[in-house]
Parts: sequence; C-alpha cells; structure tokens
Amino acid sequence: MSATRAKEHPKAHRLSRLAELAHDAGGSEPSNDELTSEKERFLVALARGRALPRKRRPTAWLLAAAAVLTIAISLFVFRRAPAIEYSVTGSRTEGAFVESPKDARAVVHFSEGSEIAFEPDSRGRIAEVSPTGAHVVLEHGAAHVSVQHLPGADWSIEAGPYRVLVIGTEFDVHWSGDALEVDLVRGAVAVKGSVPGGEVKLVSGQRLIARSDGALSVSSLGDAPTAATSDAATPSKPVPSALVTTTPVPVASSSSTAQPTKPSWSDRVASGDYKGVLDEAEARGTENVLGSGPLADVVALGDAARYLGKTQLAKSALESQRSRFHGSSAATSAAFVLGRMSEDSFGDVAGAIRHYDEYLAEAPSGAFAAEALGRKMNAVNRTRGAASARPIATEVLARFPDGAYAPVARQILESP
Repeated sequence: MSATRAKEHPKAHRLSRLAELAHDAGGSEPSNDELTSEKERFLVALARGRALPRKRRPTAWLLAAAAVLTIAISLFVFRRAPAIEYSVTGSRTEGAFVESPKDARAVVHFSEGSEIAFEPDSRGRIAEVSPTGAHVVLEHGAAHVSVQHLPGADWSIEAGPYRVLVIGTEFDVHWSGDALEVDLVRGAVAVKGSVPGGEVKLVSGQRLIARSDGALSVSSLGDAPTAATSDAATPSKPVPSALVTTTPVPVASSSSTAQPTKPSWSDRVASGDYKGVLDEAEARGTENVLGSGPLADVVALGDAARYLGKTQLAKSALESQRSRFHGSSAATSAAFVLGRMSEDSFGDVAGAIRHYDEYLAEAPSGAFAAEALGRKMNAVNRTRGAASARPIATEVLARFPDGAYAPVARQILESP
C-alpha cells in the first residue's frame, strides 16, 4: 500500500493530529529511519483492519490508532532528556562537593541559567541532577539560590532535617546545624521536614526560621513586621499560633551576657579541626554518637575520621548513616563512599560492588552515579573477567559516553 493511499484514508488526518500533539508535548526529534519504520507499522495495521469483515473494521481501526498513538508517545514524550550540566568556580574541592574559602564565594552555574552561590566558609554538594533541576545539600553555612522559572522545574535544597522545594525563585538559606533560616526574595517555596504540619509555604518577602527543638517563626523581611505578615504564610496544615510569630526567633542572643554559640561539629570539620571533633566524640563515647547522635554529628565524625585516616571508625560512621537514617541523601551518599572505602582501604571487592549497586539503585542519576558504575565495571572486570563486565561496559557507554570510564568500557567491549 502506498503512502499516498494511506493519506486518503478518511481517518488518517486524525492520526496525523495525534502525532502533532505528541510532538508538541516535548522531546527530541525522531530520526528519518524511526519515522519510516513507524509509518510502515501503521500501514500494515491499517491494511489488516481493512482485510477484516466490515462489522469488525471499527475495532481494528481503533486498535491501529491506539498502537500508533503509543508509538508517537514513546518517540516524542517519553524519550529521556539529558540531565542539566553544571560547573563550579571558586571551590576548594572538585566535583560534586562544593566548599567555599573563608573570604570568597563558590558558585555553581547550571546550564539552564540557575545559580547557587555558597557564601564564604560554607560547604555542600550536588547530590543529584536531572533534566529539570537538581537536588543540592547544604551541609553548613549559607547559600544564595537563584532558580530559573522554567516549565517542569524541579529543585530542592536540603539542610539537616529540612528540605526547601523550589520551582522558580530566589532566596537565601542558612543552616547552622540546629537552625534553618530562609529569606525569600521572590517567588514561592515550600519548606518540608521538621516543621509543624510537615510543610510550610512562603511567599516573596518572608523569612522563616526553624529550630531543631521545634520552634518556628515566619516574619517579614522588612525592619518593621506588620500584623499581616504571619497570615501570609500558608502551611499545608494549621500551624500552632504559639509557634508562628511576626518576630524571627534569634539564632543567637545579642545580649552581652549571652554565651557565644559553640561551633557545630560540621563547622569544625569544615575549618579543619578534625582532631578536636574526634577528641570530643571520644569524650562523649563514639558508640553513643554513632548509636544515638544526630545525623549531622554522625556525618561530621565520619568525615573527621576519614580525613585522619581512621578508616574503621569512618566505616562505622557510614554504616550508622545507612542503618539509622536510611532514605536521607547522606545515607545514599554513604553507600558510594562505603563502596570506595571497601575497595581501596579494605580490599573487599565483593563488598564494594554491593555498595555500588545500593547507591545506583537509590540514586541512579546521582552525583556519583558515573563513578559508581565505572568502578563497579572495573571491579567486575578484575574479579570475574571481561565477559561478566561487558553488560556493565555497555551501560557505561549508553549513560556516560563521554565520561572518564568510557575508554575502559570500549576496551572491555573490544577485548576477545
């Protein structure tokens, strides 16, 4: 059957319109080969429908149309777009971890125009990127966040037990280890986690301060808060009036008689005081810290131990993150670090592969996905041979064709 004849079918224009709608929904253009192949499949389905008895043709037509609509959707809508890219300037570390110096910002530039500037002496990491946004962890300090308001934008900033959900907005966020402060310059955000009702929404010009002890305040950014300020907050569930005020809860008292706030372990690790954190943990009892301490202290203790070469203690801290705080981004990242430590420090290749698999299952597009998959490929190749590593090498090239492990993947696939 010729393409011209199919065009003359009285219902063919409806099919064309379905394809146009699918195309408008987004996605990349299919190749000419793909279009030709799907056109042939449609013509065959249409011919089969005409070959049926007349009373059965409507059903056949509907089946053919449904099949082609499914094809169109798969071609245009569900084709996975690439994740946005980012670059970092001014950081004292490389890769997904960002650490600003004491006297300057470290800035993360995203390919679609968004930007996150870590204020001096702050630290965080890019936990995950996707085609529509990123999940960023602020480990300590402050950051200025500016997210482009684009269709489907999906961003989040995590700080301790809190998560700020963003579509398109600009705000400042500060995390001290026991208090979160969000100053919303423009747009709207939702703060989830350890807040009354589980979620509080903010609009432009508002400030939220949430303490780890459960205290919460929402106020105006202006010097003279108005009575309407607290009404502008829109919590998902009613927030007890005793917790919502028009005056921010001070993070530290300005009174001359107040005691200075003691730096958190996270701050001390960031400043290089690894031994001090380790000494204090030993005074408190490292088992007590690992068994019942807050997540921030467990992470800081693990980092301090790792930087000082205390690999067994670092491993115990990572395992505590995995078991006690499963589901958090810190626990997910711990799976990758455990894999690398098992491989490099303990020679446990089987354990390393298991941890890499755990990380990839929990964060398939995470910041360490390329390295976890590449390391797994190399480990399998060393211990089980090229035949076992080839499927992983194929996945490496499919997902990260320009990554650091791509040359090794090609060698494995080309090996006899």
